[in-house]
Amino acid sequence: MGTLFPHPPYVNLSFIIFSITSCHRSGILPRRALLLEGSPGVGKTSLVAALARASGHRIIRINLSEATEVTDLIGCDLPVEGSSCGTFAWRDGPLLQALRHGYWILLDEMNLASQSVLECLNACLDHRGAIYIPELGTTFHVKPQITRLFACQNPVEEGGGRKHLPKSFLNRFTQVRLKPLTPADQIGVLTAIFTDIPLSSIEAMVQFNSILQKAVRCGDGFTALVDTPWEFNLRDLCRWGDLLMAGRSTFGINPGLYVYLLYAARMRSNGEKAKVCFFLCFTLIQNWCTQWADVHCDLLDILLGLLRNPYSFRSLITHPYSSSTVYR
Repeated sequence: MGTLFPHPPYVNLSFIIFSITSCHRSGILPRRALLLEGSPGVGKTSLVAALARASGHRIIRINLSEATEVTDLIGCDLPVEGSSCGTFAWRDGPLLQALRHGYWILLDEMNLASQSVLECLNACLDHRGAIYIPELGTTFHVKPQITRLFACQNPVEEGGGRKHLPKSFLNRFTQVRLKPLTPADQIGVLTAIFTDIPLSSIEAMVQFNSILQKAVRCGDGFTALVDTPWEFNLRDLCRWGDLLMAGRSTFGINPGLYVYLLYAARMRSNGEKAKVCFFLCFTLIQNWCTQWADVHCDLLDILLGLLRNPYSFRSLITHPYSSSTVYR
């Protein structure tokens, strides 16, 4: 639920500098929460994490959903491990933990939260700036000079069960809308992160990702995906780059090797998978290796394309209540 978010590397790009400047200006007012809205993969969460790193603050990220309850945020009484039966103790949730220690708080997917969660958060955002825990009989205050609250959400038009937040609740925030990344922006990010990948390969990867995204949105051969919130964005390109760097010692820089694993395997029919192959041949003008790096398992090995990884038998354990073995 709540995790300390790792600090990302710095990427010096004009659109990132503009976004950070907007967030900084919006966050000058004390005790004023900041709401970032933008399409998936535009960098909302990473932007807040970069601000926390630059200012020397630790940040806790809390993913919200329709199933999130108030106890998931503030905590509850849980059984004490290793103690006698029936012993319970209070366990802080991520929100209460952040208030205690003065961490920054990032609430992700805000417009998926239930009404009860919004009411709980409203107590931290209004003039009170505090939350009362009846089980502890204590009021926890938001430290205005230390703790900052951020929220991120995708536009309601993206679907996925998102809903319009009440206007009275939105008034608690300073709202900043982030523009979608252009292909030039994506190329700039990838070249800054993956310095060992040739620029020509990165440009072709971005071109393929962009053309496939437009085709899916327009229903060009992907009729099963037209009405779904389907996105191919910078996250997919970063995964692509990570796979290239992880497999370069064995396969070299062969971006086409991972297209099936990252893109075609996510399609719902053979026709849609064939369409992905068509875009690969159409957009990637280089003679890339296009052997699919599919994942298979047998009794002894895990196979990723041409790469064979044997199981570590030293990690085999036997379940104490059955004769079956599992892998750790």
